[in-house]
Amino acid sequence: MRRLAWVLLWLAVGGVPARAAAPIRRTAPEFPAEDVWLNAKPLTLARLRRHRVVLLAFFNTANVNSLRALRQLGRWHEAYALDGVMVIGVHTPLYGFQRNPGFMRRELARLKIDFPVVLDDDKRIWKSYENEGWPSFYILDRDGRVAFELEGEARYTELETELRAAAYDLGYDLPADSVAVDPPQQGCGQSTPESPVPRDKAIPAPPDGPLSALLTDGKNGTWSRRGPWKIDDDAVRLAAGTKPGVDEEDVRDLMVVYRGAQGFAVLGPPAGKKTRVYVRQDSLWLTTLNAGPDVEFDDDGHSYVEVDEPRFYSLTRNANDDLHLLSLQPGRPGAAVYAFSAADRCLPYAP
Repeated sequence: MRRLAWVLLWLAVGGVPARAAAPIRRTAPEFPAEDVWLNAKPLTLARLRRHRVVLLAFFNTANVNSLRALRQLGRWHEAYALDGVMVIGVHTPLYGFQRNPGFMRRELARLKIDFPVVLDDDKRIWKSYENEGWPSFYILDRDGRVAFELEGEARYTELETELRAAAYDLGYDLPADSVAVDPPQQGCGQSTPESPVPRDKAIPAPPDGPLSALLTDGKNGTWSRRGPWKIDDDAVRLAAGTKPGVDEEDVRDLMVVYRGAQGFAVLGPPAGKKTRVYVRQDSLWLTTLNAGPDVEFDDDGHSYVEVDEPRFYSLTRNANDDLHLLSLQPGRPGAAVYAFSAADRCLPYAP
């Protein structure tokens, strides 16, 4: 009896086993039953529990950080799908066109994404995880609890270590060779943050004089326009009645000042048509030395991208991260510009 009283006293003052001191893992929210799935029949966490460790990843196909992360997700899916790990993507839309399942099916095929993806069109999954950005990763353990979470493109090696531990707890030994690739962190230079086209106010015209006057840090990430543009639901479109094609003297374009080794834009065609969007950098046509992978050239050397669907296009690549002025001139009225983003030297992206 005296020994029992001593044990009870020891427990009362905090003498608990080490296992009990581990942080309590929250239960992962279930997928909404009405959400659309691509690359798989509808899945539930209840069915996966005790059978699979889940690597849940929030991404968006019009976000450069997500597009780079998809390559790492593909490596994990290919390496560990047969060893108790299921990669599931959660695509939360940024633009209206991303709510179309047919469009998203084509996008996943174009990007060679073959793991299951749930379309989170109403952001219910995003909100249930209190998610804050792209890409974000959540490891769900054998009991369907959140064992580890990570936001951003760094620490992939750490994430894989946690993934191995969760798989081992379920009874799987992942292959010894790691497939995690941590991006470099030093000597990267700078890049302008993602910049949606302003839609809550008029985009200003450039100042009188040479456009090079825009190339100051105070203008970094800012937009200007020449010609008539119309604000749409989530983009800015070249106004109807505008003269199509390249006009060297009466240029009708959107311009953005940026800093970075690569420049990208989310562009869309007029309804039911495709169009060229002509691209200049620092008032000059691109060349094969600074054109991105999506850029083509006409017989006169004009640089352009062929915009057949609304999506992310890779436009420029530079040897440095100096300030540049990017100009986008659609070839047809109704063409849309949604946003611009850049990359530094350490985080390149090519489709």
